[in-house]
Amino acid sequence: MWTFHRGGRRFETGRAHPSSGRYARGVDDGIASTPEPPYTAVIFTSLRTEGDRDYAATAAAMERLAAREPGFLGLESAREGLGITVSYWRDEAAATAWKGVVEHLAAQDRGRREWYRDYAVRIATVHRAYTLSTSTFGDAGPR
Repeated sequence: MWTFHRGGRRFETGRAHPSSGRYARGVDDGIASTPEPPYTAVIFTSLRTEGDRDYAATAAAMERLAAREPGFLGLESAREGLGITVSYWRDEAAATAWKGVVEHLAAQDRGRREWYRDYAVRIATVHRAYTLSTSTFGDAGPR
């Protein structure tokens, strides 16, 4: 099962193919459900240009496409001025493969030309992860 986020809602893929329109069901928590580390996080931080120019539709299409990619684990995204999108991948090879998907390459090119005033991409390996429900408050030990 794949999990990704859009607009503050979590979506978990079902068995239906993503293009069927029945690939996801929303859950209202907004935090990606990821496996035990290690896994890879791609952090995309951006400043947009004015206007939409098909940005929202393309972003939604890229989220659907990413959810079908091998090794995709989830996505979290927020934007209020500064945009931050974090996609989670089984490993760096899966994240690298996503970067080279033809439709994603076209969206990246359009983003550089039309949608972004600036952006930064950071690739990280998650070594430790916990949530409010799995954290031990005040415990200084490793997680």
